[in-house]
Amino acid sequence: MDLKKCRNCGYAYNRYTELSDESAIPKNGDISICLSCGYVGAFKGGWIVALSQKQYMELDEEIKARIVKIERARKEVMKVNK
Repeated sequence: MDLKKCRNCGYAYNRYTELSDESAIPKNGDISICLSCGYVGAFKGGWIVALSQKQYMELDEEIKARIVKIERARKEVMKVNK
């Protein structure tokens, strides 16, 4: 994967991990969370695009719960790494 940047904070990344299968390649519509700022987007054509509030609200409740857990863990890691 080529080096890309978060649309929100500019954090450079070159990897992604699927929660249930680390070897999976993201498909259109898969959710992405920036580990630096917590930006939530969706994959589209190999890129991460903005996820509207309406699209977020339409996500499955289990996915939204995972996003919340990841955000909590991300914030804890960021506190430790300051």
